[in-house]
Amino acid sequence: MNTAQRKVLDGFIAELEDFKEKIEICKNTIEELKDEEQEKYDNMPEGFQNGEKGETMTSGIDSLENAMSNLDDAITNIESANEEILSAKGE
Repeated sequence: MNTAQRKVLDGFIAELEDFKEKIEICKNTIEELKDEEQEKYDNMPEGFQNGEKGETMTSGIDSLENAMSNLDDAITNIESANEEILSAKGE
């Protein structure tokens, strides 16, 4: 691999690291929102928790947890991609 190709790959690594940071920020924000929603749910009277509103809230909380898991997977995939790029460069 020549120097120009290595520079292109270095640029990709930097861009992927930027994406990873942005994804981490999104994940942390989603986690905060999920925690707030969970706290609201926990403070609801039991009758409301078992009703339609409570079910809607738990469904939303579950969806936020799934989103966080998907973002964790994206972070892991970015890290793996960067490792493979480094390997391709011989590092």
